[in-house]
Amino acid sequence: MPSNRLQVCIFSKAMAAHRGGNFLWPFSLVARQLVDQGHDVTVITTAHPDGTTRLAHEHGAEVHYLGGTRPEKTDKAYWRESGRRFDELHQARRFDVVLGRGRSPYGYLAHSRYARTVPLVSHEGTFPAWLHGYELYSRLFSRQRQRVHALLYAAANRVYASCLMGSRLIVCNSPALAESIRKAFWWRAVHTSYVPYGLSPQEFHAEGTGSDPGPKVTELLRSGRRFVVYVGRVTRNKGAFDLARIMHRLRDRDVSLLIAGSAKNANIRRVKHLSKQYGLEDRIIMAGAVPHASLPAILNRAEAMLFPSVHPESLPKVVMEAMACSLPVVAYRVPAFRGLIDHGVEGLLAEPKDVDGITAHLDSLLADDAARRKMGEAARRRIETCFEPGMVSVLWGQVLTDIVQEARQNQAAGAPAAAGAATLSYEPGTG
Repeated sequence: MPSNRLQVCIFSKAMAAHRGGNFLWPFSLVARQLVDQGHDVTVITTAHPDGTTRLAHEHGAEVHYLGGTRPEKTDKAYWRESGRRFDELHQARRFDVVLGRGRSPYGYLAHSRYARTVPLVSHEGTFPAWLHGYELYSRLFSRQRQRVHALLYAAANRVYASCLMGSRLIVCNSPALAESIRKAFWWRAVHTSYVPYGLSPQEFHAEGTGSDPGPKVTELLRSGRRFVVYVGRVTRNKGAFDLARIMHRLRDRDVSLLIAGSAKNANIRRVKHLSKQYGLEDRIIMAGAVPHASLPAILNRAEAMLFPSVHPESLPKVVMEAMACSLPVVAYRVPAFRGLIDHGVEGLLAEPKDVDGITAHLDSLLADDAARRKMGEAARRRIETCFEPGMVSVLWGQVLTDIVQEARQNQAAGAPAAAGAATLSYEPGTG
């Protein structure tokens, strides 16, 4: 039990009941971590999938599904009802801190009579898509254009901008995302910190017992063939169309590629067309979406994770899961990998869209068993050292406790609890 037990209110777009409980929403994980630290957690979310008001208890958190709103929609109805429900609950239990993500806490800011009297902490996990291109490719007058673009984006997305600029602190799941948020609101002194998602290699492996990965994957695993793996949605931005080009250029013609991920029919046809064009029908296996519980068996048998994505991700969980299975990663150098993969240590990184470069990296890794094992071991150590769930839970507790203490000091001095001169900084491993 923490010495300073907090009353935490979370505004969330969705929770466990949405999508049949098959998707672990970010705030489901954060709520669980805070409960494990001994804090009292209340979640205000959108309507239950059946459209009704529900009160549920999920991993120790009290979850309010709001009728009169639409499931998974943070719109005017949700903002109005969530602000009203917050006021009712706050009168009874006096929250110490409010958590939100994206537009979800706007009901607190715009419709609660207690707005800004309780400090708001935003939790962000999505890299701004408009900014990603500036990060990947150099452009003429890039800094000036980026700043103008930021102003236009904030004006066009006023609710989202209001939520972030009204936050006492913005907690980001990667260093690159924290930096991008500061750039996106360069004219405002927004304050960020970095607290990642937690991942336990032992727990991830334990999830993978007894799951059927499907006939294509089963046949590949039984065949004993060497293969590299891509896991993720099959889209252009995710690098799906580069996969066949990379395999076509590989010197090692005995290595196959397993593609595990959902895809639209048009993208499936495109990848199959490229496979046929390059004579790779027997070496590229498209398995479709596989059960998450099947991933450990796949990743433990693969020789490397091939991830040629330029999608604006902040912290790709599937890459973390591959690293947890001692897989080295071959990818493009994108912001998401800062603090996760160092070139030549946990994997090899090529410049974005450099197909020849990423192919050369994969060739070198496949030709050197010792280097591949060394990088794979380093990848697992990175996950064990920097993303241990217990450490992440402690970081969350520390972030919120410090914010609450600072807000109380400001209130005692007559200052508001809204966004201000927060100077907090958290890094995994530094406590």
